[in-house]
Amino acid sequence: MTEIPLKYILTGLAVSAILAYLSWSAGGRAGTQAGTDYCTQNLFPNA
Repeated sequence: MTEIPLKYILTGLAVSAILAYLSWSAGGRAGTQAGTDYCTQNLFPNA
């Protein structure tokens, strides 16, 4: 097994974390909006 320099590992982790956060936050916003629309239309149609 070849030694991988620590900076490459840390950079990879940082990039992965940023991408995961971006996709999570985008999905979270979309999911929240969809949930709000669903509740408004189906649970409180008169609101």
